Amino acid sequence: MDEEIKDEKTGKTTRSQPLRLIREMPTSNRGYGQVTTLRSEVARNDSKEDLEDDIANLSATNNLQNNEQKSEKTDQEGSSQQETEAQKLIKKRKLKQILKSEIPYFREKIKDTTAAEESTVVFRCFAVGKPDVDYTWFKQDHLLTDDTKITIRNLDDGHSELEILDVNEYDYGRYKCLARNDYGAVVCHALLKPPNTINSIPNEDAQPELDYLNEIDKERKNADFKEEELYTFNGIYAKGRYSLILKATEKSSNKQVACKAVLDKDLEESGLKNELKILSTLCHERIVKFESAARFKGLNIIALEPLSGVDVLTYLSLQSTFTEALISKIISQVTDAIEYLHFRGIALLELQPDNVVMINAAQPFIKLVDFSNARYVSAKGEDNIELVNANIAYLAPELLLKQRVTYAADIWSIGVLAYTLLSGCNPFMGENDKETYDNVCYVRFNFNRIFKQTSQEAIRFLIFIFKKDAEKRPTIEEVQNNKWLFCENSLVRKREAVSFPGAFIHAFSLEFHSKKEQNSPVELAKICGV
Repeated sequence: MDEEIKDEKTGKTTRSQPLRLIREMPTSNRGYGQVTTLRSEVARNDSKEDLEDDIANLSATNNLQNNEQKSEKTDQEGSSQQETEAQKLIKKRKLKQILKSEIPYFREKIKDTTAAEESTVVFRCFAVGKPDVDYTWFKQDHLLTDDTKITIRNLDDGHSELEILDVNEYDYGRYKCLARNDYGAVVCHALLKPPNTINSIPNEDAQPELDYLNEIDKERKNADFKEEELYTFNGIYAKGRYSLILKATEKSSNKQVACKAVLDKDLEESGLKNELKILSTLCHERIVKFESAARFKGLNIIALEPLSGVDVLTYLSLQSTFTEALISKIISQVTDAIEYLHFRGIALLELQPDNVVMINAAQPFIKLVDFSNARYVSAKGEDNIELVNANIAYLAPELLLKQRVTYAADIWSIGVLAYTLLSGCNPFMGENDKETYDNVCYVRFNFNRIFKQTSQEAIRFLIFIFKKDAEKRPTIEEVQNNKWLFCENSLVRKREAVSFPGAFIHAFSLEFHSKKEQNSPVELAKICGV
């Protein structure tokens, strides 16, 4: 380390970031500084032999030419040309290799698990990258290898599994899986906990296998509203300003689906066409699955997998008490969904509480719905983004100020949702639109509204996020690594010790949903026959 510091002082170091800082605090997922450094270094090292061969060939060719030249001036010009050609070749090869690379990303992460002693536990995850990733498993940062108790399996489909036989008290704790290739590394964490832990979150029910080929399916990419009456409507899940979310049955298969229906005249204002374009190619365990789309009787309909119909506000308000650990768990799942959207080059831009829906009304596991205002966004951001039917209290300042919009807008949305669940109110909602607009643009909110027992880690999490300047906000990876979301036993126990009464969020839930239902089109309900 002393030598490296000396090199920094004398300007000899070639690294964009000191090695000691890169390794000082390793972070899960894709830390941008580390990734940039690794990408450039590996690209240089991996190409070294090929580059040397090509440079040698160039050198030999130029030497022959130089021998035919008699003047010293001509020799110097040839040498300069040789240097220029070599530099061009190096640059071309580096660029080609970097463009072909893909930093690892966890499509499926290991999940917290409760298990009794003498039982068998299997942690399972799936990461992608180019080149293919290698998996390494750890318990409490200690490397795990195969033995009589532990089996590690890397499956042909790209998944990796860690099986633990005959669980005992020494097996409980934090596990992590590291996925690495030549261009970076990502990490996911999970806890193995004993049963009957006070305020512990239960295991999640198994979900159907995901078909990732849907992301590149041509039919889905070109999905449109088919002129066919495909569904029978049985009831209403929820109401919006331009839409109804309906319980429905697909006529051909008798399969249960949830249908989002919009009138022809409201198609543009509702953003349903944009939602169809984006949602049809998404495939993630925390995002509602697209089924089909149709148009009939003046209705435009997107069919989705059926969920519970209970959003996060309703779910919490129905609990007699709930813990800060439960809120942290919900926010963590939201960040996983948004991380996937960013991986696909999409920004959600607006996240209201009713966009977070429980898979099962009895368990705290969620999926995101409503992508009417989602947009494809480049890494540099996009200008002149216009949203439809948006609630300004849930938008980032740059959207209101018509500034360049980046993925950082979604980080703001995560903060708004977290504050809402910790306080029972929106942080920026004013008495009128002008006051709300000013509150968002000047980042005016009050921590006194937050439930008084809320931990300091949660308060710091909100301070960490609520920055007017989008460039000063954390990345989605940094949010996931925040202490308030991290799955360390001591931190989880601290969050489980903070309990809130369900009644404190009940009033906000009623007010929020009543405003939504007031503007719902009566004509739409009549056509649907519900």
